[in-house]
Amino acid sequence: MKRISFLAWAVLPTIILGALLFWRPASPAAAESPDSVKLVSGTVETNTGTLVQNAAVVAHRVNHAGYAAALTGPDGTYALPLAPGLWALTVRPISTTVPAGWVNPLPPQFVYFENNALPENETLDFTVLIADATVTGAIALPEGGTPPFTVTVSLHDSEGHGARTAMDPVTGAFELHVPNGGYRVIVHPHSPDYLGPALDPVYVGPDETLALGTLTLLARDAVISGTVTAGGTGVEGIPLTAWRPGYAGSLHTLTGPGGVRLWAAAAAVA
Repeated sequence: MKRISFLAWAVLPTIILGALLFWRPASPAAAESPDSVKLVSGTVETNTGTLVQNAAVVAHRVNHAGYAAALTGPDGTYALPLAPGLWALTVRPISTTVPAGWVNPLPPQFVYFENNALPENETLDFTVLIADATVTGAIALPEGGTPPFTVTVSLHDSEGHGARTAMDPVTGAFELHVPNGGYRVIVHPHSPDYLGPALDPVYVGPDETLALGTLTLLARDAVISGTVTAGGTGVEGIPLTAWRPGYAGSLHTLTGPGGVRLWAAAAAVA
């Protein structure tokens, strides 16, 4: 019996978080074997010690196809029969979760079962963080008004934990619920013509609401140009990136024929 737990994973968090959008309960087919002798079980509770009912615990097998899921009971416990192999498990709230309003601060956790018919039991507990703080604001275009495209707003602490939401398409308003603490605010316009503003880190305390006010997007009204050469000859297809030092936001492009590239940037980047 082996248990493998990593605090970071390069690829799987994105894949698994995307798959969770299509939540479905466990079934014998999904778990691969209703009579499996491999079992992972545990408890989901908040950082304040409250047991969480109806939290969705989801497992995806890493080295082969495989999926299993279960809801925690009134006592906060769950049990998942699994096939042999390496499994990545995570937990998230659903509409019937009690208490609601929490976040799972960790990437997927891993358990491994040997490829044999011997019984194995693994324990994996989750401690989730109560989202006891609120951050609000609104997004506007440089000339005023609500952007006609999607804009997402993210809060991330120093370890990458946080929350993300899209602005209201009519009013431009947004609201995020997170555990109290310090965060970087990242505004991402889904438009090639704008960048999010450069914002300083913020702190929001327990049971507090932090109003950021109106955050104005930056028009890409500046131009960065140059030539990439090798031995005096322009080189096509070289990737180029421009960053805003100390702030979120970057531009990415490739050099064109002759190694020359022009692209629009916000004045803060240029």
